[in-house]
Amino acid sequence: MNETANETVIENASEPVVTSATSAAPLAPAVAKGPRYELGLILRPTLDDEAKAAQVEQVTQLMGRYGATIEKIDEWGRRRLAYEISKTNEGFYYFITFSCEASVPAEIESRIRIMEGVLRYLVIRIEE
Repeated sequence: MNETANETVIENASEPVVTSATSAAPLAPAVAKGPRYELGLILRPTLDDEAKAAQVEQVTQLMGRYGATIEKIDEWGRRRLAYEISKTNEGFYYFITFSCEASVPAEIESRIRIMEGVLRYLVIRIEE
């Protein structure tokens, strides 16, 4: 078992299973179910630990509802923003790697857009 600050990788004889510090349940191993994407998510710095975990859980449940398979959640922690957003200079950074059908990222973005705890988000396609 390998551990880093923000995620745990459990290695079996078959394939590794990645769990996140924000989620107690293991994430599904990578399954080729369409193109791979990465969601960059910046949460408001005023959120406490429980609110951050709830916000990330809400996003992952939203992704699961649309059939996305989450491969990894990478928490970078509190970072300084490149420029001020709504009089805020810092935010909590999360990067979620997932695979899904090509139409799903637009649906996910439309739902994340209205979440109050999210400062910025961006979904990019990962070229293989």
